[in-house]
Amino acid sequence: MWGAWVAWSVKRPTSAQVMISRSVSSSPASGSVLTAQSLEPVSDSVSPSLSLPLPCSCSGDKKNDTQIFALAILLSSTFVYNTMNKIDQRAMDLLHYVTELSNLLWTVSSPDLDGVEDTTNFANFYPDLVWTLRDFYLDLEIDGQLITADEYLEKSLKLKEGTDKSLQNFNLPRLCIKEFFPIRKCFIFDSPAHWKKFAQLETLRNDELDPDFVQQVAAFCSYIFNCSKTKTLSGGIKVNGPHLKSLVQTCVNAISRGDLPCMENSVVALAQIKNSAAVKKAIAHYDQQMDQKVQLPTETLSELLDLHGACEREAIEIFMKNCFKDVNQKFQKQLETLLEARKDDFCNQNMEASWSRCSALLQAIFGPLENEVTQGIYSKPGGHFLFIQKTEELKARYYQQPRKGMQAEKALQRYLQSKQSTSDTILQTDLALTVKQKVIEGETKTKERQDRHSYRC
Repeated sequence: MWGAWVAWSVKRPTSAQVMISRSVSSSPASGSVLTAQSLEPVSDSVSPSLSLPLPCSCSGDKKNDTQIFALAILLSSTFVYNTMNKIDQRAMDLLHYVTELSNLLWTVSSPDLDGVEDTTNFANFYPDLVWTLRDFYLDLEIDGQLITADEYLEKSLKLKEGTDKSLQNFNLPRLCIKEFFPIRKCFIFDSPAHWKKFAQLETLRNDELDPDFVQQVAAFCSYIFNCSKTKTLSGGIKVNGPHLKSLVQTCVNAISRGDLPCMENSVVALAQIKNSAAVKKAIAHYDQQMDQKVQLPTETLSELLDLHGACEREAIEIFMKNCFKDVNQKFQKQLETLLEARKDDFCNQNMEASWSRCSALLQAIFGPLENEVTQGIYSKPGGHFLFIQKTEELKARYYQQPRKGMQAEKALQRYLQSKQSTSDTILQTDLALTVKQKVIEGETKTKERQDRHSYRC
């Protein structure tokens, strides 16, 4: 039965993150599998750790065990195959089993017309292979010549000539391993200590271990942590923490439904997450820049549109830098729709701000005039002329005020129209009082003439 776990952590703020996925067989003789994957840093300022449990078979269900094995393959960029003593046919057959997982995986949602996928599709998703040999006891030499561990691995993968059944069984796993794992590396490990110390291995210090073993482990760790590549999916999308979470969920959900995990669908799901995040990032930048640069109301519409255009270009540029596989520009069009809506909203806000500003100005400037009208200062002969004269002075003062916005003239005309009845009333009062004044003046003059005539007589 296979068990599995996935975890990643950050050793220091600027270091690459490392994901380890380990599957250990219940039988010590069958070896174990370790996969390691470099991840993009999620943040340069935090050191998070995350544990993502994968489904584990405890019932001996071979299909479920195989599905878990498939997940380990899909989620890793470096696959560490750990066996004992030496490379033999049994170890080859077990690793060949890994390559046969192609029957349980889809890399694309639509295979070829004949229903068969090109194996190169699988090779693109398969991780690099690191074969580790514990308690290695052979001498690394051929015909008296020393060889490296890598050369030992390649010699073990060498095919035999012939067509009989036994040779086919010998060559088949080697062919598959070469095809699915084009990048291969081998490490050997001596016994870590004298066999009498095996019971205390967990508590032994490094200086109590075999020096050759310590050196071999150091070389292995250096290779894993320095040479393991970032997990990269179809189209160049690099798997970071959030992407890994989505990838795990997509694959596990497919298995739970009884479907085959499809890497193309996983890439599509990751693309949607990445592109949605790119849209949000672009919109956030646009909102921030507009809030900083735009002072409402603007004097003209072109002033606002120029600011919008500059911020819009920056937002689209940010989206383009962060988007991935935006098929048919779906998310870019979504961004453009959101930006257009925000532009319309700013235009409406601009008009409202202009109206509010102008209304406040009109009240402040014409308020004293309204008080004078209420006090009857203009209810006299010639009062209408004085009222008009004062109104023109206040209009000139209103025009001089800055940042009234696009509603300036409309607000003024609306205000003057609202006060037209007041102006008409002042005019009628002015005319009536003027007529009355002239009558009084005429009567006064007549009386004065009569008085002068009587005096002469």
